[in-house]
Amino acid sequence: MDVKLRAMHCRLLIPDLFPPDPAFAEHLGERRFPHLEKLIARGRRGCDAWQSVEQWLLEAFSVARQQDWPSAPFALLGDGGTPGEDFWLHAEPVHLRADRDRLVIADSTLLDISMEEAQALAQSVNSHFEPDLHLEPARANRWYARLSAPPGQPTVPLSAILGRSLEPGSAAIGWHAIMNEIQMLLHEHAVNEAREARGAPAINGVWLWGGGRLAEIKAPPLRAVLSQHPLALGLASHAGVRGSYPPEDVARWLERGEPEGVHLVVLDALSVPARHRDLERWSLEVQALERRWLAPLFEALQRGRIGMVSMHLGSESQVLNTETTRSDLRHFWQLRKALGHYCCAA
Repeated sequence: MDVKLRAMHCRLLIPDLFPPDPAFAEHLGERRFPHLEKLIARGRRGCDAWQSVEQWLLEAFSVARQQDWPSAPFALLGDGGTPGEDFWLHAEPVHLRADRDRLVIADSTLLDISMEEAQALAQSVNSHFEPDLHLEPARANRWYARLSAPPGQPTVPLSAILGRSLEPGSAAIGWHAIMNEIQMLLHEHAVNEAREARGAPAINGVWLWGGGRLAEIKAPPLRAVLSQHPLALGLASHAGVRGSYPPEDVARWLERGEPEGVHLVVLDALSVPARHRDLERWSLEVQALERRWLAPLFEALQRGRIGMVSMHLGSESQVLNTETTRSDLRHFWQLRKALGHYCCAA
């Protein structure tokens, strides 16, 4: 898949287009998305293994795995922080609830955290644990932890265990004795007393994962990275590639005549509803992708305003890679099929 073009090449990374839940697969078989389906059907296709959006992005920028895939320091950079040479982890605020002999976890997207709450909780944790651990809330629902020394074993991303009940002694939380200490510290915090009084779930823990230090990076041949994902923006910044949020009006962005070269666009709006098995919201987000991105890109490709659209469409364990040029669109005999047909894991 190496086609040299003088025109703009738009490269889309779309995680969670093919979630494993059967209800999502059934939906993809019933609904039709003509522009997305044509781009897949008429281009070249291949599948690769997929673990996470973080691993995909780090590998795209040639960042080597450390003990974990070191997403935290680069994401902190994308969130406007200064990682320096320290060891950083994602420290996702969570609600932990004991259910008989298991733990049930709700992540920050369900907690409606204010920045004032985040800062107050972080201040209490820092007063108790520094200098061994320092929490830094870059956003109300995105926190990072600086550790004086790396943990003794790899961590597990929160996305890998959400929706599953965990035994308290499971490998996923085996090294996290510090998480238990944080949970006890936050249990009767004034912020949580106020939240519980108004019927909101307590922010009674953090999930630590994705640790590492800033490392050498090799920028792929990109003109720009467009994303709201902090890791994508942090990697772009560290590599000296222009990074920005995606445009609100894609058609106008294309009409402006972006310069030639590869523009990587990370569109991860499907991840939260897929993670929480929210079929209605996920369906609306897929429709929005078709309307806001795939339709104008297809039309721009058809008119020769851009030279190629390539896509990386994630499922639970594999990613469908496609690339489509203007000449490919003439292959009318390659009939489009419902999206569920193209899932690598199907």
